This record gives sequence, C-alpha cells and structure tokens, in this order.
Amino acid sequence: MIAFTIAGWSGSGKTTLIERLIEGFRDRGRSVAVVKRVPHGADLEPQGKDTARFRRAGAVPVFAVGAGEMLTVEPVASEAAAWKQIVERAGAQDVLLLEGLVVPGVPVIEVTMMGYPLKTPVERLVALVGDGPVVADRPRFSAGAVGELLDFMEESRER
Repeated sequence: MIAFTIAGWSGSGKTTLIERLIEGFRDRGRSVAVVKRVPHGADLEPQGKDTARFRRAGAVPVFAVGAGEMLTVEPVASEAAAWKQIVERAGAQDVLLLEGLVVPGVPVIEVTMMGYPLKTPVERLVALVGDGPVVADRPRFSAGAVGELLDFMEESRER
C-alpha cells in the first residue's frame, strides 16, 4: 500500500491537492482511501439533532445512513488506536492518504505557502508542494505538477 500524510497550514491547498491525487491515482487504476484528521472532533449533525443526541445518550457506535452512504461515529482511545483500525479497514486499498494525521512510519508531504514557516519538522518531510520555504535535500513540486508527484509517490513504494 502507498501511504502518505499530506500536511500544511489551513488554507495551503491540502484538500485540493488530495482531490487531484485521488483523481490521478484512480486514473492509474488504483483504489484510494482518505483519512481526514479533525482535531476538535466531528459533528455529523448540530447539537440537539438526532445523531448528536444519540451519541450524548451513550450509543456506541452511531451510524448515519442515507443516499447510498454510511457514516460511523465511535470513540477511540487515541489516534494510535484509530490508526490501527484505519489500517485494518483500508488494508485492501492501493493508496491511503492522510490529511493532517501524522503517524510514525508514514512519510509526510507538506503543502507550503509563501510567508509561512514549515509546519512539519524537516526530518519527517519527504517532499514539498507549493511556493513556501525551500528544504535543500527534499524534492519540491509545483501545485500543478500532480503527475510528477504521483510518480514520486508510486516510486517511493519501491524504495
């Protein structure tokens, strides 16, 4: 499995890049799973609505089903415990992209912005995308060079 974290400051273009990577990998015949880190928790419905009320009452897990999709909300002991479940559930996918979730052993590509420092420690970075700070020994891709970035990511699997 190809697995990468896409990191960067809010507004840097992480989500747009991930959308393009998903499309690019799918065009190459690969299946893709994505994990979005939500540091303050995810509310599927506002407080006072059904799903939030069921969770508050103690239901574990809570499923929201409709229009051909399903969401599951359940507590986890830690991000490490969540990561273990993610790997088990996404194991059949060819590619796993993590937005903002930094996990030991998963390489990090940071989307950079002019005027902002790096968000990720340099030793964790394998590549940079964008026009922000330069790191001499890390490859850098322009935001529009998705094909080159896809090649880099696929080749990294072989390293």
